[in-house]
Amino acid sequence: MADNYNSYSPQTQQIPAQQGYQQQAPQQRYQQQATQQRYQQQAPQHSSRWQPMNDVTSTGEWFLNLFLVAIPLVGLILLFVWAFGSGTASSKKNWARANLIWILVGIILTIVICVVATLMGVDVQAFLHRYYS
Repeated sequence: MADNYNSYSPQTQQIPAQQGYQQQAPQQRYQQQATQQRYQQQAPQHSSRWQPMNDVTSTGEWFLNLFLVAIPLVGLILLFVWAFGSGTASSKKNWARANLIWILVGIILTIVICVVATLMGVDVQAFLHRYYS
C-alpha cells in the first residue's frame, strides 16, 4: 500500500496543447459576456427616488424653510411649489407634501368638530366670537 501511495503523486490539471487552450478562451469570453448581458437585463434599474448625496438639504436651508412656511399665505404657496415643483430636492419635496397632508387633516378635523358641535346644539359662531375677543 505504501508503494501505491508513494507512486501516486497529485498532479495539477494538464493544460491541453496551446491550440486547444486558445480555442476555449473565446468561448469562455463569449459565455461571460452573455451572462453579463443577461444580468444587466435582469438587474433592477434605480428609480428616481435614489438621489445623489449632493441633494441633501443643509441645516441653514431647513431654518430658512421653516421661517418662510411660518408666513401665513406665502408659506402655503411655497409648500405647494416645493411639493410639486420639478427642481426641488427630494427631502424638501417629501417634507412639503407631509406638511400639506397635515394641513388637510387639520382642516378636515376642524370641519368635523364644527359639524358635530352644531348638531349637538352648540352655537359655534358665538363660541368662536367669545374665544377670539
